[in-house]
Amino acid sequence: MAADDSGVRRDSRPTLRRALARAQPLGLDGAAGPGLERRGVRSGLPLWASWGLPAAPGAVREIHAEYLRAGVDALTA
Repeated sequence: MAADDSGVRRDSRPTLRRALARAQPLGLDGAAGPGLERRGVRSGLPLWASWGLPAAPGAVREIHAEYLRAGVDALTA
């Protein structure tokens, strides 16, 4: 993040609003549950991948990083 003249920090990443305004398809991330299961983290019903958020936040970050390396435009949680 960079600060402008007012000292307010601005995120330089594109916003969802700007991305949608381009009127081009957006690549979203996919399921996190299988990635969590491969890492030994519980991800069953009823909340699927949400089990991983409190139980294994590092694994969730790894999964999101994999999707970013694959070229997605947006991550969901």
